[in-house]
Amino acid sequence: MKPAATGNAVLLGLGVESQFGVPAGALVGYDPILPLAGSLDPQELANPQVNRLGYVRAGTPGAKGGAAFSFQHPFTAGHVLEFLQHLFKASVADGSIVKTNPSGSIFEYVFFPAGPAGLETSFWSLLGKPPVDLFYRYGIKFGTMAITVGEEVIPFAAEGLLQHGSDLGAAVPAAGNTGTYVLGPWVRGLVADPTAGSIWLRVESLAPLTFKALQAAAEPDGPTWTAAATVFTVQLDDDGDGTWQNLQSSDTGLDLGVYAENKDPLEGVWPGDATAHGDLAVGDVFELPLAGDWQAPGLSLITGPERFTRAHWILEARTVGAGAYTEQVVNTGTVTLADPVEAARGNGSRYPYAIDRFGPVAPTLELSRDFRDTFWRLRQDRHDRIDLKLSWLGQQLSAALRESIVVEAPSCGVTGRTDAASGPNKIEETVNLACETNDAGDPPVTVTVVTDRDWTPAA
Repeated sequence: MKPAATGNAVLLGLGVESQFGVPAGALVGYDPILPLAGSLDPQELANPQVNRLGYVRAGTPGAKGGAAFSFQHPFTAGHVLEFLQHLFKASVADGSIVKTNPSGSIFEYVFFPAGPAGLETSFWSLLGKPPVDLFYRYGIKFGTMAITVGEEVIPFAAEGLLQHGSDLGAAVPAAGNTGTYVLGPWVRGLVADPTAGSIWLRVESLAPLTFKALQAAAEPDGPTWTAAATVFTVQLDDDGDGTWQNLQSSDTGLDLGVYAENKDPLEGVWPGDATAHGDLAVGDVFELPLAGDWQAPGLSLITGPERFTRAHWILEARTVGAGAYTEQVVNTGTVTLADPVEAARGNGSRYPYAIDRFGPVAPTLELSRDFRDTFWRLRQDRHDRIDLKLSWLGQQLSAALRESIVVEAPSCGVTGRTDAASGPNKIEETVNLACETNDAGDPPVTVTVVTDRDWTPAA
């Protein structure tokens, strides 16, 4: 009997895609705080047919993908950068990300929500549950990022949806390849016959880019490729980049994926445009190994950033237009940055064709404290707008700079508050706030991160 998978051995890698649903570049490894979820969760629909004997008939496969993808990680200045850019749709080009280098190996990043026309980014992921399961997921978009402050190490929790995935491994270039292409190819979907060996793709020409596809237990030799007569042309999107297409055998002409009632075709993509495809050479062969025949790649970790705790957190507040901030002592709190996502489904596939945001960016806070004064009640009564500054201040990176995350919200309203005397112990006050733009039209939230991580925002 094989050993069982355990939660303390899970693998998680995340990377920013080149375009929605298409993997790109290296994965960053994360040691997550459990739980961790990233399943495709296929649905099965009940069969509405009447059976003359009164028996229930088998259902039909329903929607697949669009399921929840969620993970938690310790809140550090080095780990939040990709997620802030992603959630805010921010970019250097429009100024919603500003990167500076104030000193030596110290970097400052300022983020604010870019609005509906901002830069859309998405993630791809490696998930492993050793020694049982290993797979990739594509087209991941997070809709919320919640930072919860309590007694333990502060986690940030990212939750969203995913589009597609594969149990097949990344492409392995054949030893005899002469090209230098490193962007793929990639596959997604199910293999019709998972006992017939790996999927093999061979470049046949470059202008246009064409290829052959075979399934075999070992790399096909030259005569086998020659005998497989059917050549496929790489499909391109409107921007001239490789896009997903159905894979069929060049030998038999049959689908390599599932095209029966449980339609789940095996699709391939050659990422990049004509310039990137120019790194290929005629005769280059790539193996896409089946589940169980490949190992997880090495994952680089972000090292150095310190984990923030409640002791690092400083909360300051003032009525909009008032003078200095006053420091507020709270027991626990949750800061939620949200730009919700939903799966877009149409004809032709069981998977979503997009994961859309329907905004607006809506930061919220929930604070709990011992009821010692009427600061929050009075502002709720008057519907005052409150200027908030939340700072997590960590280790010194230099005499003048600390590793830090500072969240500034210039206009917040109290949306709920309780201070019920529910027993003989201390009364606890819970305050809910929502952040919005102010009269000057400033962003509802601006986040400044100081870290020694030299990160390049996605463009």
